Amino acid sequence: MANKSKTKPQTLTDLSVAIYPGFALVQGVYKVHLKKGDNKFQLQGLPVHVDADSVYVDSFTGPGNVTLGGTSYRAANLNPVSLQAKALNNKVTLYFGSTVPAEQQQLKGTLLNLVGSLPGGTAVVQVEDEVRLVPNVQSVSFDSLPEGLSNTPSLSVNATAEKEGWYLVRLLYKTRGMSWSADYKWVYDEKNGTIDLEASVKVTNNSGAAYDKAKLKVVAGDVGNGMEAHSDYESVGLAMAPQMAGGRSAVSKQVRQATTQSLGNVKVYTVPGSNKLEEGERQVLPFLTRSGVPVKREFHAKPFHSWHSYGNRQESKVETVYLLKNDDANKLGVALPAGGVQILQRDEHGDLLPSGSGFAAELAVNAELKVEAGSDFDLKVTRIVKNLDSQDGPQKTAGKKGAKTTTKKVTHTRECAVELFNGKDKEVEFKLEEALAEGITFKGKNNLVQVAAGLYEQRVNVPAGQTVSVEFTLVEVEEVEVETETQE
Repeated sequence: MANKSKTKPQTLTDLSVAIYPGFALVQGVYKVHLKKGDNKFQLQGLPVHVDADSVYVDSFTGPGNVTLGGTSYRAANLNPVSLQAKALNNKVTLYFGSTVPAEQQQLKGTLLNLVGSLPGGTAVVQVEDEVRLVPNVQSVSFDSLPEGLSNTPSLSVNATAEKEGWYLVRLLYKTRGMSWSADYKWVYDEKNGTIDLEASVKVTNNSGAAYDKAKLKVVAGDVGNGMEAHSDYESVGLAMAPQMAGGRSAVSKQVRQATTQSLGNVKVYTVPGSNKLEEGERQVLPFLTRSGVPVKREFHAKPFHSWHSYGNRQESKVETVYLLKNDDANKLGVALPAGGVQILQRDEHGDLLPSGSGFAAELAVNAELKVEAGSDFDLKVTRIVKNLDSQDGPQKTAGKKGAKTTTKKVTHTRECAVELFNGKDKEVEFKLEEALAEGITFKGKNNLVQVAAGLYEQRVNVPAGQTVSVEFTLVEVEEVEVETETQE
């Protein structure tokens, strides 16, 4: 079977693709000609992974009012078997005789029957008032694709039009197979304590359809059971300022800026311009730049829980942490989606090289962001138990008839030291963090300050190339079962 019609299949235009966590919502306009009265037409071009229950006809725009009737969904059903079935009792063009296309004869008529398979079958054709038997049929073509067949999922729509004419049908549906993630590049200026930020969105389309000239939106947040629109728009438009690179003046890179809308529980980021999303394609689309954003870099000696119970010496690395405030005063002030962060710095030649990476959680306006970017090569923390003294307390007997349990309290006193080593060529401030389990307390004075239940901190300046020791004593009281006897 063949369809040699030059009529281009109708597809959705004025596309909008909004990618949510786990699905995408596609909206567009379909142009269709309706006669006065009852009509049935087919909306084609739906993706393979469309959610059939989500297809919704939003509105009709045209010369008259339209009353929507029932709709029915069809999976992709265009294949040789279905095409041959649709050929029966329809007008077709038969190509028969020679196997060489240039030498074949043609005959137009209504196909009544086809005996055997193609090529080489015999057709029964009605041509005006004559019924003819046509042997050795090589192929059959249609003037247009038969009603009800589509190489993509489709929607059959019943509608009653008040007037004949061309109408625009606005349609929306959900589809699986589309995903997005945010990606951030931070160019860190260590001297000035700032970053130049560029945000991109990575979009993957495995829905089973392509989307041409689409307005692209990505949605962050918890959709829940519904979305309620608000008219709360936040402008995200700032161009990256010129940078200095290795003593050279760098030309600013212009990126089309996205807009952000609050919509119920979520944030909607509209990527500027018209985008083409091919099936099976992954695109990276820049949507936000900011320059000179103040950032504080800290070095955290993270807590090593119960380290004093594991042995006399525990070594660990020191985490590099970047902190920023998301407000206008700090040259941000726009909600940002969660995503991976790559931190870049310029070397002595002006080349950008990765110097750390981490993850940024969803960031509301006026909130603070902390990005842990990996351990520092030059810094180290060593925790040491210098002395352990354990003393028994009084015994206590408890139990019930027929049994006796004897316990005693043992007090462990540990003299501890935390050594902070700085291998850099300049002084570094460490943030030492210590976590104490329930039942463990400090003995005597120290400079650790409690910041939360069981969590303590101390800021320590360590000169270049030196080690500074922080000392304290821990006390732990432990109840130990020493004997269990059964009385006769």
